[in-house]
Amino acid sequence: MGVTQYVLSLLFNLNCNQLMRYNHFTYLLMVFLMAISCESPTTPSTDLTETNDPLEGAWEFVSSKVTLPDTTIIYDSQTNQKGLFIMLDGRFAFVSTSPDKANLTYAGHGSYAIEGKTFTEKTEFHSVTSLNGKTMRWEYEIKGEQLTKRGTLPVWPEIKPFAGDQTEVQFEEVRKRKSS
Repeated sequence: MGVTQYVLSLLFNLNCNQLMRYNHFTYLLMVFLMAISCESPTTPSTDLTETNDPLEGAWEFVSSKVTLPDTTIIYDSQTNQKGLFIMLDGRFAFVSTSPDKANLTYAGHGSYAIEGKTFTEKTEFHSVTSLNGKTMRWEYEIKGEQLTKRGTLPVWPEIKPFAGDQTEVQFEEVRKRKSS
């Protein structure tokens, strides 16, 4: 049994409470291995030094904004969560924790495809189960080392009390490229 298969077997045999005991970097590694072990929807480049994918790499969470009819909810890396988002060969994996890294807040993986200045994420696993299997389309902009994505998200349980009858909310997220 290979390393990836072993990690996958561990993941499928653990429940969320057991996963919460792992630190977030271990969990991210497990999620990323799970994501890259799946068949990639794009053909990987044979030249590992260059990529035509402007999203490829590791991105740190900076902030996000949820716009609702009567309010705007802002999350930031100092107050609400820290996170890492990895994009490679048409696959993505992410994990977010509380700023003190004591609690896992969100995690997931899936595939993505770029078309012009938009990209589409197909979520295969998300810790918010209502987002599992969802396809989300994002407009994106990269300025320097900062990525901003904008689009709509289905309402998830934490937002539901503020969303009323809405089924989708406007969402904007800012990330910065993680330096080595």
